[in-house]
Amino acid sequence: MRVGIALPQSSAAAPGHHELTARFAGRAEKLGLDSLWVQEQMLGSDPSLEPIVNLAFVAACTQRIRLGSAAIIVPPRNPVVLAKQLTSVDRLSGGRLIAGLAIGEMPQLYAASGVSPRERGARLDEAVEVIRALWTSTSVHIDDEYRRLEGARMEPQPIQRPHPPIWFGGSSQAALVRAARVGQGWVGAGGSSSRAFAEVAGRLRALLLDRPGFTIAKKVYFAVESTRERAEERIVDWFAAHWGSSRDPNSLAADVAVFGTAAQCAEALESLAEVGDPDLLIVNPVYDEPDQLERLVGEVLPHLREAVSLRNTAQDGEKEELWR
Repeated sequence: MRVGIALPQSSAAAPGHHELTARFAGRAEKLGLDSLWVQEQMLGSDPSLEPIVNLAFVAACTQRIRLGSAAIIVPPRNPVVLAKQLTSVDRLSGGRLIAGLAIGEMPQLYAASGVSPRERGARLDEAVEVIRALWTSTSVHIDDEYRRLEGARMEPQPIQRPHPPIWFGGSSQAALVRAARVGQGWVGAGGSSSRAFAEVAGRLRALLLDRPGFTIAKKVYFAVESTRERAEERIVDWFAAHWGSSRDPNSLAADVAVFGTAAQCAEALESLAEVGDPDLLIVNPVYDEPDQLERLVGEVLPHLREAVSLRNTAQDGEKEELWR
């Protein structure tokens, strides 16, 4: 199981955020994490940077770590422009892009863009067709209800061939079918519980039929402190201030977040891994991100590796007993 981390996002309006982002990205790469992740909130009072611009900035601050979006809200965007932007990030990063795409639950954004929410699924499917065609063909012909391309060509194409991996989110059957049909990965939302993630991931695996190379990931809101009480207090405060939900922040944190001491966080992550078996965990610290990054790698992950090693040893012992 690989571990990635979300870039600092809620502090986007703070002075020096660009310096914080550059240091954080460089440190995450040096510590050996799998990937760096951004999200999208185009409208709203919570400070947030545009995800593609954010990835382009981080590409210049790093050399090896993969760069992903979880996720870009596609239907309000022009897919031709989006294809060019994502191609540019892939080339400027040396082929490190993971293009996470979604339809999103953002009525205000759809109203502002003039796109009907009823068309979200069809718009996403059409956009993916356009993007993949421009990434892989030298003469694109598409004529549908949304646009016309006649012998179109986009140069340069991405470094990654046949194209950068496209990941999806969503838990509806249509979303899972889309991911299994044209995607190379799927991300379980940070706002879903371990139980809900395991159920949806199971339905997706049934559609995949063990297709090799497909990544199932889970985003996890995260807080590690010297005591569980302190971690709970801080993450509940964050949910209350930043999460646009009618749910009580205490119950929300208890349901979807991982928090506590290093050992308790490792236990919770190990439990999630055992229940849902993700290929990748996207850990999302929500405050003091540089400190949380250091504690994740220095304190939590060693506990997690030990727990997983002990579990695997026990499972191997059980298998040996079966063959005796």
